[in-house]
Amino acid sequence: MSEHLLKAANELDKIITIDLPKRSVINHLYSEARSQTGEPLTYRALKLLLESTRENSTVFIATGFIVPEALAQETDGPPGAAALARTLDLTLKARPILLTEPSSIEIVSAAVRAAGLNPVSPDKLQQVKHSISLIPFPVVKEEAKIKAGELIDQFNPSAIIFVEKAGANEAGEYHSMKGLNISPLHSKIEYLLDVASEAVTIGIGDGGNEVGMGNIINTVKKHVAYGETCCCPCKKGIAAASKVDALITGSISNIASYALSSLISASKKDWRSLYTPSLEHRVLLQITLKGAVDGITCLNELSVDSVPLKVIQSIIKAINWITNRFSS
Repeated sequence: MSEHLLKAANELDKIITIDLPKRSVINHLYSEARSQTGEPLTYRALKLLLESTRENSTVFIATGFIVPEALAQETDGPPGAAALARTLDLTLKARPILLTEPSSIEIVSAAVRAAGLNPVSPDKLQQVKHSISLIPFPVVKEEAKIKAGELIDQFNPSAIIFVEKAGANEAGEYHSMKGLNISPLHSKIEYLLDVASEAVTIGIGDGGNEVGMGNIINTVKKHVAYGETCCCPCKKGIAAASKVDALITGSISNIASYALSSLISASKKDWRSLYTPSLEHRVLLQITLKGAVDGITCLNELSVDSVPLKVIQSIIKAINWITNRFSS
């Protein structure tokens, strides 16, 4: 790992923590996560990925957050997952497998197609170029526990990345940012963490209720609305309890994913794998055509967490420019 990449990561961490959705929590979340690592969050995740992932390694990418007011997948998550899958395929030649709620499979499939990948069955991953498999992960606990064991035994992933993935609190319940219980809608994905002891785990989130936020659970409880006490009978708050090896906190999970993706490309000087503003337009357009909604406005529009497409495209340009400038 070069000093150039460390410098690039430090600047990227600044970009991904710009409070675009105006939530006023990201600085608290980032400061605590950074104090635990002593280095840029994107840099730590990059190091772990490069250490664990080799050509033909399987990498699980889990995403999926259903907006209860719209009963639809939000636009934050699938694009970030698609960007990382694209970069892992092109740059590291890994084999990505994407896990999400059964109800979100069509939307997530549209995202990876728009990003240039070919969805295939798992047995075709070695045969089809630039391919990815999508597997629905159960929302029922008993089924999820069995599925987690089967997937780890079958694929033995080198890494598992959670991108804006709904995470359970200390009582095992899942919540929206408004403190509403959304457990019946979401995959019980944490069972993967129980059985994937050899895989590197990376969590990417923005609100405190995503997988991996257990790393900074006390900060989430203190600074995030409903963090300590939710609106449902469990009264345990929305703070997710699961922990990961590397946590990246950003103001929008997609943007944090794009920063990590850009760093991976820079680590191999593979600029063709960069996630670009034009790809963002394609991906966001395709998933909204399939029914994805903005997680804050609940509108089926080209925006993420109330931030319009053009602004996000500008951030992507800045991410790629900084990565190229600082890492060369």
